[in-house]
Amino acid sequence: MTHTILRLPDIKTSTGLSRSTIYLRIAQRVFTKPVSLGGRAVGWPANEVAALNAARIAGKSDDEIRDLVVKLQAAPQESRVGGGDTTMAKRHPNHRQVKVHRNYTVEEIAGLFGIHKNTVREWIKTGLPVIDEKRPMLILGQELAAFLQARRIKNKQTCQPGQMYCVRCRAPKMAAGDMADYLPKTEKLGMLKAICPDCLSMMNRHVSMAKLGQVRGKLAISFSHGLDQVSNSIQPTVNSDLEREMNP
Repeated sequence: MTHTILRLPDIKTSTGLSRSTIYLRIAQRVFTKPVSLGGRAVGWPANEVAALNAARIAGKSDDEIRDLVVKLQAAPQESRVGGGDTTMAKRHPNHRQVKVHRNYTVEEIAGLFGIHKNTVREWIKTGLPVIDEKRPMLILGQELAAFLQARRIKNKQTCQPGQMYCVRCRAPKMAAGDMADYLPKTEKLGMLKAICPDCLSMMNRHVSMAKLGQVRGKLAISFSHGLDQVSNSIQPTVNSDLEREMNP
């Protein structure tokens, strides 16, 4: 059986949707995620796009289409990433939850952060100080807070220009196809959205219009709501600010 892969321009023609809307529907799980074609190139199986178009034409609800998306992504290809709900890993324990003027047992720390006791014991092996070797082991709140804060700083990864943090890969990644969409949240703030080239998950990066030129790198950015593409520009538009100054 021959499988046809459609690239983004073909998807836009087939569905009549803009790139921003396609990304949005992927995030809403009413459109399938693309498959990797190698490097940062991605595409969509033509049979999946046809099935989704048919469902829209038939008047299916968003919930019904979400069920269809799960079936399309989970059934035929074992190598296809992201077909269905996934359970996100817990965030790093917040050191601000620790009361620095009290002592904690291993069990109390596990209960505080909702983690296993063995995780706390592993922290002790890797440097978390204990008061003494007596049972039960006691940890000073101040020492626990300092340990967690240092651990979080050590593990923190900064995104370089053109990169976004992929939650599933747990690492900064370049956008698939060097393409991203800018979705405005307020007049000055918005969000960059792109697809991870490795796991094909959606990536987000909050950014202000004033700093967009600094973080975009080589990204070809498309603006939603009728704004111009800025793939060849490194500075955000300032026309609106000039108009306000000229017309108080």
